[in-house]
Amino acid sequence: NSKNPLEITEKFIQKFNDATNPQDKEDLLELAKKMLARCKRRSGLGTLGSGKHVDLPVAWTEAIILAQCKGEIQEEALDILLISLDHAPMNPEHVPVLFFIAESILYRICCDAAQKSYLYSSEIKLSKVGFLVFLRLLVFHLCGHLETSGEHTYRLHTDLKALSACEVCYHPYPNILSAVQFMLKAGETICGAVVFSDVSLEERQKQSPLGMVGNINQMIYDASKRITVIK
Repeated sequence: NSKNPLEITEKFIQKFNDATNPQDKEDLLELAKKMLARCKRRSGLGTLGSGKHVDLPVAWTEAIILAQCKGEIQEEALDILLISLDHAPMNPEHVPVLFFIAESILYRICCDAAQKSYLYSSEIKLSKVGFLVFLRLLVFHLCGHLETSGEHTYRLHTDLKALSACEVCYHPYPNILSAVQFMLKAGETICGAVVFSDVSLEERQKQSPLGMVGNINQMIYDASKRITVIK
């Protein structure tokens, strides 16, 4: 069986970001643009997230993974998420992919805060995507649709602790700070019913090879496997 040339894999992301040969960079950019075009179609940007061709969980998963690419692909992938999350219909079936995006966003925001001394436009978009994702999760929580999402809220709680620790890094940037503070407050409400202790966190570290920190690529691809198989 021949492989799907538009399959989004960790290997492709690494190859894209590590490319130095001009021709390779051009070829990989064209391929990434085709992946983005498919992602846009699956997200139904022109039909308010509805239609036979729309598959929001797959589209959102593809977009957050493509957002690991450097440059214009990252910006466009985040734009797709921003538009789609803003107008897509509310559906409880989206809860798993929303948790996945939330975990990915929190990790990225914390990594950026720790590693960069200045602000990137992608950080602003990441914070906006995070705001929209947490808004949706909060609505689903208030409607009682997260009652069976204990494992997700368990992991989210740890990521929120990391976000709380790096909140101070965004004090000079009010737009991002307000989104970060909303994510923290919404997360506090969502995870409020979950009881945590040092022991439970240690148990979480044993269950996950990543522990509380780890390689962002591995985390995202492990999470994507839990949600859906990317076609």
